[in-house]
Amino acid sequence: MNNKKLTPYLHAAGLMPTKEIQQLKACQANTAKIIGRAREKPGRGGSITYDKKSMIQTVAVAMVDTPVNSPSHPGQATKCSGGVTVSTLSGVFGIPYSSAGRLVKLARQKRLALKERRDGTSWSRCPNLKAKKTLTDHLVSELQFWVQKHHQVVQSPIVNDTLLIKNRLGVKEPVPKLLLRIPVCELHNDMIKPVSEGGFALARNDSGVVQVSDTSLRDHLPPQLRRMADRHKQMCGCEPCSQARSMHLSLQAW
Repeated sequence: MNNKKLTPYLHAAGLMPTKEIQQLKACQANTAKIIGRAREKPGRGGSITYDKKSMIQTVAVAMVDTPVNSPSHPGQATKCSGGVTVSTLSGVFGIPYSSAGRLVKLARQKRLALKERRDGTSWSRCPNLKAKKTLTDHLVSELQFWVQKHHQVVQSPIVNDTLLIKNRLGVKEPVPKLLLRIPVCELHNDMIKPVSEGGFALARNDSGVVQVSDTSLRDHLPPQLRRMADRHKQMCGCEPCSQARSMHLSLQAW
């Protein structure tokens, strides 16, 4: 088999892979390797990023066949005979059969959408999953009203300290800046207190479970609410601030 004169006959008989076949196998191995790296999760129970999902789906779209309309069902697209199967894609990518089945289904749907040039179909991006909306607009409005009336939320004492905030009509208008004098976590602790102690009435559901988390509170704070800056703290004339400022100045002079 090492005789060079017999090499063409060995290639024709399929006993020895050609250089082109070896390169195709190398492409398949590299594809499986990069897909395996893209499918690696950051930790237990985590998920891969949309950037990696988009890359995997793009490679799958390039490999699968475009569904064709069946003669018996003109309006229904079916897979073409002799095309790339789930087992083939599973072997090429080195992924489980169930994962390859879901990937083939998505890839065929996207390939058909690209062929029909449907509006909004992206070549290289998968659609992002929209987060489930747990807080209603009414709850968010009541929450922002409660935050604005909190005893640790005050209006900025500076006259021109305003922000341009869109109103309900979408028009920007100047609104006085509100200052939060406590951390958001402490504000959340006050929110989940009973109403008799100044808590938010809709902070808990009918079962008594807190439905507004610390993260949700941060995401739905009033847009004109800001943390106190140094210039706001210097204008405060209360006894704790004055004593602390005097002590700091004495230490600096010493």
